[in-house]
Amino acid sequence: MKQIGFGTKILVYPMLCYLSLALPSTAQYLLPDYRSAPEHGSHRLEPGFIPDPYSVNVVIGGEVSARTSIGGPSCRGFISVEPDIKLHWNASEPKPLTIKVDSDHDTTLVIKDPWSNWLCDDDSGLFLNAKIALTDAKPGRYDVWVGSISKESRGSAVVQISEIDY
Repeated sequence: MKQIGFGTKILVYPMLCYLSLALPSTAQYLLPDYRSAPEHGSHRLEPGFIPDPYSVNVVIGGEVSARTSIGGPSCRGFISVEPDIKLHWNASEPKPLTIKVDSDHDTTLVIKDPWSNWLCDDDSGLFLNAKIALTDAKPGRYDVWVGSISKESRGSAVVQISEIDY
């Protein structure tokens, strides 16, 4: 018991136990961590890069729900905690840039741009693949996650980065 003024007493311990039982497990609320090292490397590109498209092999999926952790109607699927790639876009002015996924699996795409905006897509590319076309990609770092529509689905994919929206 603890007295908190004018004879009012409260029992602190049971309330703490109640609160700890009521809190959800942190495993249910994993978040993407853009500060983590990317699983498939950091890549620096500048306008006029060759080859175009620039390709990076990745493994799709993860334990993080894009919908729960980021939100928004277009954020779907499951991604890893670490970004798949970090893209450093070294343009002197905004330029068009398309980031898309090529896979035999149903993929999703999550990008955190240099201003901490979250961009998401599911199925804008061919078949069941994701694609985000930036009409004016500003210079800076883009953290890219490639997800799978189902938590259990894992597989290979190629992230293709191009100055041409195809």
